[in-house]
Amino acid sequence: MEIKIENLYRFAFILGAISILFSIFLDYYFIQIYDSSGLLILELKYNPIFGWRGYSNELNMNLFKFLDVSENPAIIFIIVYIPTIIISMFSVLFKDFQTAQQLSELNFYSYINLFLTALTFFIIFVFPVSFLLDSNLYFPFLIVNEVDCMIKYSIDLGYIILLTSFLLIFPYSIVYYIGCHKYQIKNEKKQRSDEIFIKNEHEKINFDKLIAEESGKLGRTLELNRSIHQNEYMKRRSKAVP
Repeated sequence: MEIKIENLYRFAFILGAISILFSIFLDYYFIQIYDSSGLLILELKYNPIFGWRGYSNELNMNLFKFLDVSENPAIIFIIVYIPTIIISMFSVLFKDFQTAQQLSELNFYSYINLFLTALTFFIIFVFPVSFLLDSNLYFPFLIVNEVDCMIKYSIDLGYIILLTSFLLIFPYSIVYYIGCHKYQIKNEKKQRSDEIFIKNEHEKINFDKLIAEESGKLGRTLELNRSIHQNEYMKRRSKAVP
């Protein structure tokens, strides 16, 4: 059985969208500080929903005075992100452009899928650079050895899953958009072609009808003339007979 490449992309998109929903509940980034003996003395993890969460076996949590752990700008994007994912999954599951009758109705979903891809790209690449680097945090990962401690900056599992999900949703979002507009243009051309064909057939029918009417009129005229000539001939003949 032949499997269309679009169906593979579609399955990958569904898997990617589910993975995105799963990833936003995981940590995207973490910072760990170890003392000279290798003991973990502080750990901060960042989640796009819950923000920064910290752990320390010391009472002093001022090692990162420059980092506002109450700050979580990503929550704004998450509020938009989750409904977009749900709408995109609905479109892929129930609004297949390959079987749709009215492709113009799917334009909205094609733009939603592109928006999901663009927003995922933004959260993966633009947001960390603008948020983490602005807070003097290294991205995507770095180990800094100080005199009395070691600091580890790194992306976490949620970010890795999100990055993988982007690679999964990107192909079908493009295919869906192109498919909707390509098939829509194709259907419009076919519709115009059908309209022209019907119009030509209608004109042909009218022309044939006109020919039939004119032929009928000509036949009746010829029949009338023949009758007139025949009557005149009979009259002349009757006069010629004594």
